[in-house]
Amino acid sequence: MAWFRDVAPIRAKFTTLGIFYTGSALAALGATAGLAHGVLTGGAATGIAAGTVILVALVAIISRRLVCDPYVNTVVRMEGLAAGDLASAINYTGSRDCVGRMTKAMEVFRGNGQALAAAAATQREVVDALGHGLGRLADNDLTYRIDRTFTADYDGLRLDFNRAMTAVSDAITSVTTAANGINSGASDIRQASDDLSQRTEQQAASLQETASAMDEITTTVRETAAGARRANTAVSEARTEAESSGEVVRRAV
Repeated sequence: MAWFRDVAPIRAKFTTLGIFYTGSALAALGATAGLAHGVLTGGAATGIAAGTVILVALVAIISRRLVCDPYVNTVVRMEGLAAGDLASAINYTGSRDCVGRMTKAMEVFRGNGQALAAAAATQREVVDALGHGLGRLADNDLTYRIDRTFTADYDGLRLDFNRAMTAVSDAITSVTTAANGINSGASDIRQASDDLSQRTEQQAASLQETASAMDEITTTVRETAAGARRANTAVSEARTEAESSGEVVRRAV
């Protein structure tokens, strides 16, 4: 029975059942022939036929349990596996018949499905962590780092993300420092420009005052020159009059 259930291929199972059913039919046929030829009595022939029928019924019930139930249960479990049931156990993996071969393949499929599910869960975890980190970056938070260690296949991605965040933070810090320096220099330049403008304005006012003074000096010089010309004219007239007076004096003498 153990061989028939766990080892015999399906063809061997049906061959064995065919041989048994054929033998049972021959036994019933022999009982009928014996009854017909007077070898067996009616009671004996009936007993043989009844025993044969009972034995065939028992074999049919047992063979159904030994042949059909493993196949049906395996098909049902295969449908569950296709529907995503990776937790339930797979029976009949110890059999060496066709059912055992199918269940061993199903066990491989279940292992692969569990591995894929674990990988998918890990990927979701990685994607969620990276998405959260990028969201913090979008909110201008450059101090966020992913501290939770990923699996070996994805931990390098976490380290790369942290290095990228550090590089971005350093770059922004450098830019901020340079911008502050530029702003400070611009403030100094603006202050110097204001001072230069004030000094230029003061020098322009001084030049204006100097120009006004020079204009006044020029006017004074002009007036002085005009007075000098008038004095020269007066002296010339006085000299002429003196000469005339001298001539009059000489004539009088």
